[in-house]
Amino acid sequence: SNLCYRPFLLVRTMVSFLFNPKAAAVNGKDSRKHKKQIPTDSSTSSSEPVEDPSISSSISSKTKTSTKSRTKSNTPKVSKNEKQVYKLIKSLNNHKGTKGFLALYTESAVFAPEDTPSIPIATLAGIFDMLKQSFPDFMFEYKSIKEVKPGLVVVEEIQFHGHHTGEPYTFMPGKLPAMEATGKFVKVDPERWYLDMSDENLIEKFSVIAMGSITGPAGVYEMVGGKV
Repeated sequence: SNLCYRPFLLVRTMVSFLFNPKAAAVNGKDSRKHKKQIPTDSSTSSSEPVEDPSISSSISSKTKTSTKSRTKSNTPKVSKNEKQVYKLIKSLNNHKGTKGFLALYTESAVFAPEDTPSIPIATLAGIFDMLKQSFPDFMFEYKSIKEVKPGLVVVEEIQFHGHHTGEPYTFMPGKLPAMEATGKFVKVDPERWYLDMSDENLIEKFSVIAMGSITGPAGVYEMVGGKV
């Protein structure tokens, strides 16, 4: 009886397949869906590590902070006395007159040029005023400013330069004739400045050592045609 029943079941299954195509379509779709879920490209495999953007950003931020810290620690600190000397040169280059210049000195401060008697700092301020009137664009440039020991700041290779386009120039009115302006560009030889500082970070003594043959106000005078 089982042998008779099996052909009947086979026929019934074939009829169901022929007259119920939706079932076959559903089965096909499920099969295709299943196939789509299987990755075919190794680059999309879930076994590969994926970088977390938040971790990457955190590492980058830490690296930048670390680099900034190293840069800060490598930058030499500027002492209070060095800051005062920076202000001194800035006050000269800004051409704002003698008030700011004199405010950086003690009342008894002196200017001590090489091989020349010292003069009151107010007299030096007057010489700078004459330079400003004769050389309206004058500037001081230098190599470095450093406190070499407590209370002593050294300015290396500082040079005056500018164009003689203003008033006739002399650094000793009444004693040396003033030289008429010709527009000539003047740049004297380098000097080394020594500035002795007080406990209040004010300049007590301003000394100059020439590093060439034509320096200072006298050198400027010679370069515009004067004779000392």
